[in-house]
Amino acid sequence: MPQAELIDNESHTVSSESLLYAGALVAVIMAAGNALGRWFTDQFGYALPAYVGAMLIAIIVRNVIDTTRVVPLRMEDMDVIGNLTLSFFLTQAMMTLKIWELANVAGPLMGILVVQVTVLLAFAVFVVFPLMGRDYDAATMVGGLMGHGLGATPNGIANMDAISKAHRARSTLAFVVVPLAGSVLIDIVSVPWITFCLNFFA
Repeated sequence: MPQAELIDNESHTVSSESLLYAGALVAVIMAAGNALGRWFTDQFGYALPAYVGAMLIAIIVRNVIDTTRVVPLRMEDMDVIGNLTLSFFLTQAMMTLKIWELANVAGPLMGILVVQVTVLLAFAVFVVFPLMGRDYDAATMVGGLMGHGLGATPNGIANMDAISKAHRARSTLAFVVVPLAGSVLIDIVSVPWITFCLNFFA
């Protein structure tokens, strides 16, 4: 597992002070990422998704802290904040669904869902996993692909987080590639493709 970071099983106490410090650090990173996103849009005319700038700043901050140890950083606190915010997001996403309005098309939707799951699973197992190297990084990215393909990028991140906890190892490569591909790079391909399909099948 060359790109996997082993998760320490030693228990650490998460206190209110440590959570406050970690939350403040996350808030500073989000503010800096928001400023970076606005600057990028002003300079290049391309609007980045709101969380991409923060993710890039977070990558830089994490590497600087790991190298210099200039400030204390405990991943236990970050994991608590990450799990909490991800749970809030998924809950809000589910609450906005108006499932009762889909009752009349439940049959066709179930058929589409079965086909989508089958095709995506086959694509992930027989195409993506071999191309990514058939290792732990590849398996984690396949989990992210399944979550993204059946939902959105946060669902993919939740899948990868579950894989990391189950195997007590975190693929740093997957946690960089999947969010970037699912938020930025996909727009380069999907927007022209969707426009072409709308015009072709209209």
